[in-house]
Order: sequence, then C-alpha cells, then structure tokens
Amino acid sequence: MCFGLIALLHLGEAASASEAIRPKNVVFFFTQRTGLPVYEVLYQRIRETIQGDVPGPVNFYTEYLDLERFPDEPYHRRLFDVYREKYAQKNIALLIRVGQGPEKLLRQYGDGVFNNIPTLFLEYRNPLS
Repeated sequence: MCFGLIALLHLGEAASASEAIRPKNVVFFFTQRTGLPVYEVLYQRIRETIQGDVPGPVNFYTEYLDLERFPDEPYHRRLFDVYREKYAQKNIALLIRVGQGPEKLLRQYGDGVFNNIPTLFLEYRNPLS
C-alpha cells in the first residue's frame, strides 16, 4: 500500500520549481462516524506514510460521512453541497475513501470537485464478524 499511496500523490507532480513547494491536499472520506478505533489507526498510519515519503507540505482534510446513522438522500445531497463549496478551490491531490458507500455518493453528488482525482479505496472487515 505504501508504494501505491506515494505514487498516487506524485501523479500530479508540479513541473516548475515554484509549484513544487505548493502543499499537496489529501481528503479522507470515512463512511462511518468519528472515533472508531480502526479509523484512528488507518488515519495515523496513512498520514505518517505520506508525511515521511512526500517532499514538501501536505494538508490533510478528514470527513466522516456517518452513513449508518444518516442514510437518507436529502442529507447526502446537502452534505455534498457543503463539500463541493469547501473543496472547490483546494486543488485536491488525493482522495482516500475508507469503507463502503463514499464512491456512490462521490459519483452522484461530487460532480465538478471530485472528478478526475487519484483515489485510494480502502475497505476493512471486522475479523470478529
């Protein structure tokens, strides 16, 4: 995963020296609510990997969709209206989707902001289930 993650961030490498110092913007979309231990471990490890291997500054943005508790379509539409406004000018270098669900919502509601961005999809399974 480490090599692929770093390779995704280098896909949009700037051609000029002045652009090379611009921070990379990485957005995490977690399917469920904040505070889940699996999310905290994944987030920390991915951040450490990126910060250790990508030259220059990296800005991390984290969104928790909370789809289990808020499954209705009007909520999703309003939520992605906020995300489109929030990230419209951020020049996102990498999307990281964790869990099932964000890909459908990004396709359905993310037009104009989340298109044509390198994306890493991570799915986890509970070993106890």
